Amino acid sequence: MNNIKRESNLSISSNYYHASLRKAISIFGSRFNDIQIMREVSSGTEHETVDVPLQYAPIQKFIARIEADASGGRASNIIYPRMSFEITNIQRDSIRKIQKTNRIDNNYFVPVPYNIDFQLNIGSKNAEDSIKIVEQILPLFNPNLAISAQLLDNNDEIFSTPLELNNVVMNDTYDGDFMTRRAIIWQLDFTLRYYFFGPIPDSAVIKFVKTNIYSDEEMTILDQEMTGQPGLTANSEPTTDINDTIAYTSINADDNYGFIFQVDETPEANN
Repeated sequence: MNNIKRESNLSISSNYYHASLRKAISIFGSRFNDIQIMREVSSGTEHETVDVPLQYAPIQKFIARIEADASGGRASNIIYPRMSFEITNIQRDSIRKIQKTNRIDNNYFVPVPYNIDFQLNIGSKNAEDSIKIVEQILPLFNPNLAISAQLLDNNDEIFSTPLELNNVVMNDTYDGDFMTRRAIIWQLDFTLRYYFFGPIPDSAVIKFVKTNIYSDEEMTILDQEMTGQPGLTANSEPTTDINDTIAYTSINADDNYGFIFQVDETPEANN
């Protein structure tokens, strides 16, 4: 049942942790951790499958290692091609709004929409390998990749967290002769439309709501009375009919209930 709390009384000293940022990193990384490419072996008639490793690492460290290996200054057992990713920015999304029709079975403060920017880096020693990776990624974003995720533990609520591809840049360090090794690095910039959550308060589930609408500023003339409650028949079927429902106090948050809304246009006469 909808029981979302506002954050006006939230203290910065509140002790809670939802591992939200770790989940965001996992959501992003899981999109790219199973990429493979096919290579021709020396005969030209057979192929081998190469797994492309993925790690969370800063771009500076990633580029420095690739360029050092490409220079031939030391032996390396690093597998190429390879990918890394990192968070580059986190910013509150003031445009995105929370859907008011979402059914929520647990209490928690209103989720705050944030945009998390990621950069995916693809490092390779030849153009062919890097292109094979990029061509597996680009068609997925038209214009974004739809992702649905459970962002809170012990809560089945599913949130839409689309991933958008913003920019693609290819850098090639090759500028020497044919004997010079090269390092090719693709940088892909993404935005994950995400949510962060406040603490889960310890309070009862709201099952009945009544709203009074007055026609004067002094609130003496009652114009309308609106009520809302869950609806469930004795056979555990959802209903929107007030005459078919059991008492709302007997309906649990995890029941498959309907919603009953009533509007009384003459509340003064009925009171």
